[in-house]
Formats: sequence, C-alpha cells, structure tokens
Amino acid sequence: MCKSVTKLSFLIIALYSPFTWGVGKIESVTGTVSVMSNLGELRIPQENVIINQGDTIITGHDSTVMIATDDQGIIAIRPDTQLKINAYQANGNDHDTVKITLMRGGFRSVAGWISQTNVDGYQVNTPNATLTLLGSDNEPLVVLDGVAAGTYDRSLAGSAVMTSPQGKLTITSQQVAYVPSAISGGGANTLQPKLVGDAPRLFPLATFDRQIDEKKTLLANTIEASLKNKQQENLSKGNGINGKPKIGDISDQQEALGALNELVRSYETGNVNFIRNRLDTSMIGYQQFIDSVSQEVNQCKQMRVNLLNTQVQAGPDLAVVQTSWQKRCLALPNFTPSFTQGNSSFLMHKGKDGWYMAALSGSNLFAGSRTLATLTVGSSLTCSQIASSSFATLPFMITLVDPDLVGASTASVKLTTSQGENETVVLNAADGGVFTRSSYVFSGYSPTPNDNIAEVSPTALTPVFVCPSINITYTDTTTPSGYPQTVGQVVVLP
Repeated sequence: MCKSVTKLSFLIIALYSPFTWGVGKIESVTGTVSVMSNLGELRIPQENVIINQGDTIITGHDSTVMIATDDQGIIAIRPDTQLKINAYQANGNDHDTVKITLMRGGFRSVAGWISQTNVDGYQVNTPNATLTLLGSDNEPLVVLDGVAAGTYDRSLAGSAVMTSPQGKLTITSQQVAYVPSAISGGGANTLQPKLVGDAPRLFPLATFDRQIDEKKTLLANTIEASLKNKQQENLSKGNGINGKPKIGDISDQQEALGALNELVRSYETGNVNFIRNRLDTSMIGYQQFIDSVSQEVNQCKQMRVNLLNTQVQAGPDLAVVQTSWQKRCLALPNFTPSFTQGNSSFLMHKGKDGWYMAALSGSNLFAGSRTLATLTVGSSLTCSQIASSSFATLPFMITLVDPDLVGASTASVKLTTSQGENETVVLNAADGGVFTRSSYVFSGYSPTPNDNIAEVSPTALTPVFVCPSINITYTDTTTPSGYPQTVGQVVVLP
C-alpha cells in the first residue's frame, strides 16, 4: 500500500478509534482510593500509574491522591471526594482543555501550560455552579449537607470565575467565593455567587499541601520549556507548532498540479520512463499502470490532453487533484481519430525530491480509449451427448468481441470446469476485433488439463446423466479503467 494511502488510513482510524488521552501520573497516594474508568473498570491506584481522561476518582476518609499532569500541573484530591475527569488534552495548542465534574469534596489545582494555551480551557462543573480556573492555584470544593452546602472556590494565586444560573463572579488571589445550594436555605435570589470570609475552616491542610508549595516554584520555572518541547515534538511529527496538521498554501497546490501536468505532458510525448519515475512504487496496480501507459503511447499517436475544471486540495505533503479531461489522438494501425473524455481524482504525495502520483480513481486518463470485451457462448450440447462421446468434435459456438485487438489474427479464452478441467481455446479473427470458434473436441472421460480436449465426466443418475457446468472466461487487459478485467459465461448442459 502506498505511503500516502497508509497515512490517510491512519488518520481515519485515529479519528474513529476510541482513543483516550492520558492526564498524568500518580505521584502519591494515601489511604483508600479507587479509580473507575469510563467503561466501569475499577482499579486501585499506585504511584506512577497513569490517570486517563474519563476516570472517576474516589477518596475515602483521611485519603488523598496527587496527580502530576502532562501539562506540568498538579491535581491533588482531598479526602472524602468524588470527581470525574471528563476531558483532558495537553497538546500545546488552543484546543488544550481540562473539564472536571466535582460531585463532592474538593481538590487543589496548580495549573500547567493549559492556562496559557487556552485561557478559558480549565473548567470545573459542580451540582450548582461552573468554575473557570484562570489562575495558577485554586481549590474547588463541594459541600453536600448542612447550612454550608454549596460550591466554593479558594484562589490561592491568580483568579477564577464562578458562574451559576443566578449570576457570575470573578475571584481574585486570596479570595473565597461561594454559591449556596438550595438545601442551605434562602430563595432563588440568594443562590448567586458571593465572596465569603469565614470559609478557610472548610479547607484543612492535607498531607500534600506542603509538598505542592515546594513544587510550585520548580513547576513555574520549567513550564515554558516543557511547552516549547511539546510544540517542538509536534513539529517533528509533521504538525504545526500548535499540534494542528499543517495546512497547505497556494504554493503546495501549484506544485502538486504542476507535477500532474508534467506527467500528462510526458504521457503525450511517450516518455514512459519519466512517468515510471514519478509514480509511488507502492501504488496499487503500479506495474499494470505502467504496462497500460506503454501500450497506449505505442498505439495512440499525436496525443493531446486537456485538463478542465481542475480543483486542488493540498497539504504540505499530500494533495488531491480533481479534474475533467479530454484526450485526442490518432489510433494505429490506420491513424483513426480517437476522442475520449472523463473525470478523475489523483492523489499526489510529496517525497524528498518532488511530488509523486500515489493513486487515482474515476476514469483513467492514462489508459487507452478501451472498450470492455464481450463474450457469448451458444451451445445445444446435452450431457448425454458428451457421455456417449469419445473425443468427438461437437458444435460449441464462442464469440469474443474486443475492439482493442483490431488487427490480431487470434485471441484465446479459458475453458474450465469444477472437475479440474482447464483448457486454452484459440479463437480465429472473423472481423475487426471479432473472434469466433464454432466447435470443440469433447470427451466423457476424466479431465486432463491442457490437452486441447474438453473432458467433461458425467455422473450417472438413472435415468439421466448430470454434467458439471462449463465456464468460458476471457481476461481483457485493455479496459476503460486501465486494469485487467475478466468477462465470462457459464454453460449449463441439460
């Protein structure tokens, strides 16, 4: 399979496969902690175990888990907490995102580079509010019971935005905001974000807090380098610096179309070697394509090809050229004017020394003005005739019409049966491109392939004989598509 087709196949597979982003690795875990995957698989976390997008993490009483995220951040989950990491992507571009659902309890988040590449990309959803974490250090918290029930966020550094159906509030460094839940009392007008001053008692220190405070400076000093490394990795994979596939510009389109035009001009002048050198050698049907081109340039002289209504979609190393075309030439042996037209799509692939044709679909511009052959068989034979025959010449009319064989004196077809018979039957030219044979030697003996006798061994089923079907086939090597195609007919002997 050609490299470009492989590349397209990989992209399609990647698009529809159930791929899961890794969030990061567990740095520490204490007490009773469980992790449930998006598929409902339960596992017990340990240090260096990867946490994935879609995982739900549950901590017990006096239990914690700290995750070092791939964007050089920290998610440290406090005791008696349940949260789900719905989405996580850290590719160094503006599609980077963190989306967490916090059902109960709390966690501390030290933002990595995602807060830089996508300012609004870090969101925490709770039962009654949404938090957008803009700063570098925040502590979301959900209290389910009692008069303090609601959603909280403490901003230790930077800022955050708390949103509820009743309003929105920006939280700056060292502030705590609160959205009461309905069970905490008050009407709808009271269920809006507000700043509070007595909430720190809800944020007791955990075992990891001192460790986080020590790591924050180190992370802040390395985050820029880590982001640049990620973007450089994207470049090495053939993507843009932001991880997105590179988009081709006008020069890529012009180069791809120019390469196709060079192939067409070489086809007109009969330069088969140039065409051979500009085909991807992994192209499906590579040799058949070359053979078809060679045959056509020998039979079609003074060729002219016009490309019409051409459109090009190109990336930096892959392009699709869609075009209508018209082809005129003088066909041998009588220099008969020939005109063909069609619509084709060409897949062009850029290699280290230029653009190559990797595949084509639709009408084959580079094939001859071919007509698919037709094959008919007329027979009045019966199985009982063959059963009583011993090398008898019996009527068996075969007619082959292949206009591409005009000038040839003979053509060959295959005669086969399910019993293993396999004969090459030679037909003689009756008219331009028409070949016939009116009889063939048949026998009721067991098959002996390639002896110019059609042995068809009947089975006696009183009071009749039963014969296997006879298959007559012809392989047309000069078809409209440019690739060989087999035509045939099955003869059932009564």
